[in-house]
Amino acid sequence: MQKWNMIFERSYFRLFFIFVVFLNTLSLRFWGIERNPLYPIVFIWALLIIGHDFWYASWRRAYFGPLLVYGVTLLLATLANTAYSTLDSYLIAVLQLIIFFLVFLNPPNRSLLSIRQEMRLVIPWVSLLTFVASSISLLMFFLNISLTRHGMTIGLVGERLFGIYFNCNPAAFLACISMVLSIWAFRQRFMFRYFYVLNSVVQLLYIILTGCRSVLLILAFYSICLLYVKVFRRYGFSHLKQVVLSVLTVVTIVFGANLVQKTLFIIPQLQGAKVEVENRFQFARLEEIMVMLREDPLGHFEEAAAIADEVSSGRIELLDDSLKIWKTAPLLGVGANNFRAVGLDVDPSSTVLQGAQVVHSHHVFLEALVTAGIVGFVSFLLFFVQSILTFWEALKKTSKTSFYAVVMLCLLIVVAEFIGSLFDYGIFYVYSLSATLAWQFLGYVYWLNDHLAEDLTCRDMEAID
Repeated sequence: MQKWNMIFERSYFRLFFIFVVFLNTLSLRFWGIERNPLYPIVFIWALLIIGHDFWYASWRRAYFGPLLVYGVTLLLATLANTAYSTLDSYLIAVLQLIIFFLVFLNPPNRSLLSIRQEMRLVIPWVSLLTFVASSISLLMFFLNISLTRHGMTIGLVGERLFGIYFNCNPAAFLACISMVLSIWAFRQRFMFRYFYVLNSVVQLLYIILTGCRSVLLILAFYSICLLYVKVFRRYGFSHLKQVVLSVLTVVTIVFGANLVQKTLFIIPQLQGAKVEVENRFQFARLEEIMVMLREDPLGHFEEAAAIADEVSSGRIELLDDSLKIWKTAPLLGVGANNFRAVGLDVDPSSTVLQGAQVVHSHHVFLEALVTAGIVGFVSFLLFFVQSILTFWEALKKTSKTSFYAVVMLCLLIVVAEFIGSLFDYGIFYVYSLSATLAWQFLGYVYWLNDHLAEDLTCRDMEAID
């Protein structure tokens, strides 16, 4: 009987699900694999656990309401949009609900010990998977390996490192999270702790070599948090000094990462790699926009907007396309994975939507609006505000306990994915492991905040150390 109970244990499901989503993060299509072959196991296992939880009523939490509304609305919109929905659309909508129920949500009868044990399994597992993938990717960079098959390119793409991932942007977000988890594991003296130092270096190198601009904001956020904890709060710096040091930190990260990338690119360049004519950061173009707006804001507005669209890789045009797509189904949205198909019908001339990689609006709130309409957008917005308040309460409650560091760890992971989701692949994408980890660690904070309100004993408070 004990063995059968393991089937209904979320921790085992989550470890397996992490592996499944990790495979989604890789470039499976390069190998001719259209869908993850492990999906049937996921669905059967998830159905067993959800059925078990419904029977024992262990899933009911008040804060789950808005998120459940969003998930159900997304599924209904996908089912209703028969003209565009494909098998992948239905799979993504169902997988999103599975993430909400089984990755984010924790039963109220979970113990601190089970949370602690799960974290001590998840962190090494994620670190190992990302270490292998990022190490192979770095090897491809230094050997100037670039291969294309079935319309997918792996290895070095121009000056950007994709490696064995299907897209370097969500891979960079995942690398950020893996680096934070590794630093945590090292400080908590996990077994083989120097492996986590090596993994942190590997992930940082991968992050820099991807040339992902939004990930630099994540690194800047991490650095400013570190400055606050280690310098500002400890030595009582004035607000002016804090602002100046923070700005200098951001500038150093942006220019430093660019310099390191250019320097390391000399190695594949010696083996025949071509240098892109235009730098990805395009500082000269940004300066051009500022000059235009300073001279004649109204007269140069359209020209400046066109340059801004070019610098942002078509994000402004994508914003306009997203609103057009939303207007086709304003109440419930177009459903999962239907963004590009609907968009090309609405605006066949859109150069951005014609890109093979553009399958979403590249902005989390806009994506909630497009996929699940006003109903889903309002529901997600309520959940977002609720999550901010939950983090705030949890940080206040744990400020003088060992739990403070745990809540901060969760905050760093969730914020990393949230920043990424403002510009690219975000928290609603089941083919991004970083999104799955963000939901999982956000779930830990909700669970901790609920139980901290119940006057835990000192022994319980130490259970996660």
